Amino acid sequence: MTAEENRSLVLRFYELMSRQEFEEMFALMADDATWTVAGKPATFHHAGVHSKAQRAEELAGFVKVFSALHMDIRSTTAEDDRVVVEAVTRCTTHHGLAYENELLVLFRCRDAKIVGIYEHLDQQTALQFERTLRESLARDIPQPATRGLS
Repeated sequence: MTAEENRSLVLRFYELMSRQEFEEMFALMADDATWTVAGKPATFHHAGVHSKAQRAEELAGFVKVFSALHMDIRSTTAEDDRVVVEAVTRCTTHHGLAYENELLVLFRCRDAKIVGIYEHLDQQTALQFERTLRESLARDIPQPATRGLS
């Protein structure tokens, strides 16, 4: 494939992601593809190398938390089998909380499929959002009644 065909493949990937059409999105990846999130798993639990199947499973839970997802593609650079994307992701939870993060992602393509994704994001922003989400959900959980306490 040409660099421009690879760029189109990656842009289609993000288009499907924004529409939460994850099954079709993952169909654009080779079966042996990997999705790596930069960082150390000991300090950022999303970090590390994940198989296509692992990422598909992780994103399956996405719709339980988020009602909207938008990928704002700021720029792309394509050369040979590589496409680099600078993007901002914006998501909204079912409870109305907003999440926004900046991404820099390197895609590798082969035979009209994505074979590798290497994603950089602001880890502190992601972790802060997770704390805020947990706190929000904890406030929404009805507390058990206390009996016999004065």
